[in-house]
Amino acid sequence: MYLYASLALSEWACGNTLLSHFDEPASVGIDEAALADAVSIIRDSVDGNEIPGAVILVARRGKVVLHQAFGYRDIDEQVRLQKDSLFRMASNSKALTAAGVLVLVDDGLIDLDEPIGTYLPAFANESWQPVTIRHLLTHTSGSPIDRLFITPLLPRDADKYPNRLIAEVNRFANTPLKESPGNKYSYNNAGYNILAAMIEKITGSYKQHLRQRIYEPIGMLESCNHESDADNARMSTVFVRQEDGSWKAGWKPHDPPNWPFPRGSGGMVSSALDYTKFCQMLLGGGVYNGKRVLSKSSVREMTGVQVERIPAAKNYGLGWKVSEKNGVFSHTGSDGTYVFVDPVRELIGMVLTQTNGTTRPRENFRVLVQRACKSGIDRSGEIRNINEGRFDGFYKDIFMDGGKYLTSRKTLHAANSLTLSYEYYAGTDQSKQNELLIGSDYDTNGVLLYPDGQPRFKMLYVNGGGATRHGESLTANGLDRIREFYFNGGSYCGSCAGSFFSGRNVDSRTEPRESYLNIFPYNTFNTGMKNVRVAHVLPKGSPLLSYRQFGANNRVDDIYHNNGNWLPTETISSSMKNVEILATYDKPGHKVDGGAAIWAYKQETGVGRIVNIGCHPEGSESGDKLLLTESSFLYALDGVGTPMIKSHLELNQVRQMDQFSQDNQPQFARIGGFQYHHFTFTVPPSSFGDNQRVTIELKSNESTDLHLYLARESMAFRKNATHMATGRQDTKQITRKLTPGLWHASVFCAKSVDAIEDSVAGFYRTIGDRSMLQGLSYSIEVRQGRGK
Repeated sequence: MYLYASLALSEWACGNTLLSHFDEPASVGIDEAALADAVSIIRDSVDGNEIPGAVILVARRGKVVLHQAFGYRDIDEQVRLQKDSLFRMASNSKALTAAGVLVLVDDGLIDLDEPIGTYLPAFANESWQPVTIRHLLTHTSGSPIDRLFITPLLPRDADKYPNRLIAEVNRFANTPLKESPGNKYSYNNAGYNILAAMIEKITGSYKQHLRQRIYEPIGMLESCNHESDADNARMSTVFVRQEDGSWKAGWKPHDPPNWPFPRGSGGMVSSALDYTKFCQMLLGGGVYNGKRVLSKSSVREMTGVQVERIPAAKNYGLGWKVSEKNGVFSHTGSDGTYVFVDPVRELIGMVLTQTNGTTRPRENFRVLVQRACKSGIDRSGEIRNINEGRFDGFYKDIFMDGGKYLTSRKTLHAANSLTLSYEYYAGTDQSKQNELLIGSDYDTNGVLLYPDGQPRFKMLYVNGGGATRHGESLTANGLDRIREFYFNGGSYCGSCAGSFFSGRNVDSRTEPRESYLNIFPYNTFNTGMKNVRVAHVLPKGSPLLSYRQFGANNRVDDIYHNNGNWLPTETISSSMKNVEILATYDKPGHKVDGGAAIWAYKQETGVGRIVNIGCHPEGSESGDKLLLTESSFLYALDGVGTPMIKSHLELNQVRQMDQFSQDNQPQFARIGGFQYHHFTFTVPPSSFGDNQRVTIELKSNESTDLHLYLARESMAFRKNATHMATGRQDTKQITRKLTPGLWHASVFCAKSVDAIEDSVAGFYRTIGDRSMLQGLSYSIEVRQGRGK
């Protein structure tokens, strides 16, 4: 009902609309700056080689407000994509096939709930008799066929097979069903090819039916349903991403089509603007430019959930994936196309690429475009991410390292329950992993570090998985980045493989393992236990007990353990300096019994704390195992290193802070988002014995929000500052009579780059101007007397 009401609201406005080619975003209630955020993640993905190119389009209330092209359709020849470039729409073709079926319903020629065998006699057999057209449209037919067609194809023989499409599809009828129709959703390309054959059987031509009944009435004159009918000069190569991050051409324009006949599961060729016209027709309740293409009831069938008729089809309409919650319908294509329609906002958006084997920022694009449609968007805020916690000098609390050789965990239950902020890498693309951790052209520091090498997150958490292979994938540069993070004050927590990864080597091996971090300067020991449940006991005096209580016996049971690690207590006492036992194993009769199951290492105040967990309590959402992970995290977070003092400021000398990370001058480096830079200066005694009047001046040539804080006894932070100057002015001054002696001045950057989670790709994407990742420059000076 939600979607139907939404469509009804938009039908009157959209049904007679001819899509206008461009209007200002504000004319349809879209915030232009917020829309630019959506554009930025596509542009950045192309610039960062995540995708070779893309065409994007946004339309609202019948007006196109965004239509841009980025990157290349032919990398080798350096041919750029254009806004009118043509794309293989792959599974976005299914919506057109479904529309073609519904035209026949409107004409009274078929019934969605009739067996497919009624219209394709080859399927009028005992196995396929229960399968209806609706089952095929909703991927609930029960067919086990996981291919587009049975190969090898039938031989070309016009006499024997006058209609290739129907002849090929009829072969499916000999394959028995795997499930009873309607019982299970299972995405099935073969089902849509059966539907195309049905259209062909009834109308004489699947291609001509779509052209005459949909494309021509709507004005989709650049669209067709087979590559052989398309303008190849405007089509894009389909690129395949290689292991090293490079691109290899898959299908190229002028190559033979993948299949010699049209198909209902894919095969459509279209442009962004053409496909938008089709979507606009659906928003208009089946009418475009005054011409009715589909009945209102057919549009509602297409774009509404089918769960009332087929419970298994709870997230699929007819040719569209449908959200029951908010009425958005969308679809993707295997060659990289993505289209969404939001009836509530009267909104259409798409990201068209031609890529295989890579991530794509399409869901993030949708979220940001939808966000831009909200009223009252707050753009004050380069600082809109700030809360009180961000004034501690870190961008966020935790970065979680997972991915190809580690657990691809995206949810940290303990961090959520503690309301900690975190980001992660949990993808499978090694080049993207290393771009994040090691650095890139747009962020030479890497995600873990500020421009001066100071930790950007309080703690790095490393998952279970394969420690050695993960270290090898990071390369020496990646390992060095993590070491720099730790030695400059960031804390580290590892579970199982993450615990191994922090160390020197395993068991009694003498040489340091090259793919390990060696920040925990001792070997860890393999338990040899696989896929078991173990218990931990927290000894009296364990620092973890200051954070959480675990009952009278301080015991936590039923913790999952798989080939994890431990430390023998006698080895700790004899040769492991600065190691604390936080919890021990309770495993009578096994070598690990009484040995360290969780331990900590802290070398000095300037470095972070390491907390290693030999098994896996982190997967638990509640109970003592959650408390155990929480307390381990809190102890690690409380062990971050003391921030470094940048310099002692000499009176009447301007200090320029404008160096980048690659300049290797951290004492003169730019400041990062939500970071503090700490300085000291000395107020000399006055010859008259009075307090000395001093001016501290902070200047920046950029549009920034830098704060200036002073404190007497210790490093200056917002919470302990005795004097401060905040706001958005480029120049800030504090002029005060100060007691002679040592003082602390700190600069805080209250501006940062926004980020949005891409759970599909497995990492967070930056939004907007990424130059902030390289830091902001400024100058600071301490003068006697008043300002100049």
